Amino acid sequence: MKTVSGKSGYRRWVLLLALPVISYAVTMPEPVYGEENSAGKILAVNSNSRVKAYSQVLASFKEAMNTSLQEIDLDGKKEPGSSLTYAVEKGNPDLVYCIGSAAYVAVNSLHPEGNVIFSSAINWRRLPGADKSYGVSNELSTEMQITMFRYFFPEVKRIGVIYSKSFNREWIKSARESAGQLGVKIVAVDVKDAGDVTSALEKLLPKIDALWITPDPIVLASGETIQKIFLLSDKVKKPVFAYRNVFAKFGAVLTLSADLVTVGRQVAGLARQLLAGAGPAEKVENPAGTYITLNLKKVTEYGIPVNMEAMDSVNHVIE
Repeated sequence: MKTVSGKSGYRRWVLLLALPVISYAVTMPEPVYGEENSAGKILAVNSNSRVKAYSQVLASFKEAMNTSLQEIDLDGKKEPGSSLTYAVEKGNPDLVYCIGSAAYVAVNSLHPEGNVIFSSAINWRRLPGADKSYGVSNELSTEMQITMFRYFFPEVKRIGVIYSKSFNREWIKSARESAGQLGVKIVAVDVKDAGDVTSALEKLLPKIDALWITPDPIVLASGETIQKIFLLSDKVKKPVFAYRNVFAKFGAVLTLSADLVTVGRQVAGLARQLLAGAGPAEKVENPAGTYITLNLKKVTEYGIPVNMEAMDSVNHVIE
């Protein structure tokens, strides 16, 4: 390979090294929010647009806001990419809406002083806080869920939970407090990894009236683990309560989840308050809407007494 020497050669190498930088500066697009957006510059950051629940809540938010905004998809990546960094630092948005934990953590590191709203984040209590960060919880309050469990199944007094302290220490504390006030006992077992779930469940099932599945990434590490939980519970005819409608297909007797369309509208309401310069009353709101699925087929199969008056509040019945 030929080498170039001398002052002219040095200048040529300097020019060649500088070219990519010049090209990058010229071609990098400005963040686009739309001229018609009188509410302010809004940036929506989606942790992963392939997650249906994320896309649903974002679509509802956009419809409720009825204004233009910029969107960035992290596509499942946990670290902020150049497009997000550029949009936040160059665009200086008036408000950033984060869908999912990864989006919020990435934006928080880049925009700690700005207006930020999050939703669809598992166990929001673990997220880094900021003065101008607000959100809508991914889960219904523990008090509300236990109240509904008792409303549908008055004879259920001991509810079992398998959880990991690393993810849900704060949540289990709240659940125990709520349960105590409602005459229910939470029997909880802590596991350190997914390999402990089966043995923990085998010890737990004889001691409880029902099992409560909560959003815990260690307990629900794989589809195989989830199937095992339902298989063992079904074998001894112990009903399973869950936080997402998708668990009904595995055999959950009752699922209580936040209504995603309502969450999107709720986030839009928070956004309008922040853009108007008014801070919301609560840092993190509970979801305003609930979607309830009752598996009446399993109720009959297990012979569980059910409060028929509660049927009016059910959105979907599996028979």
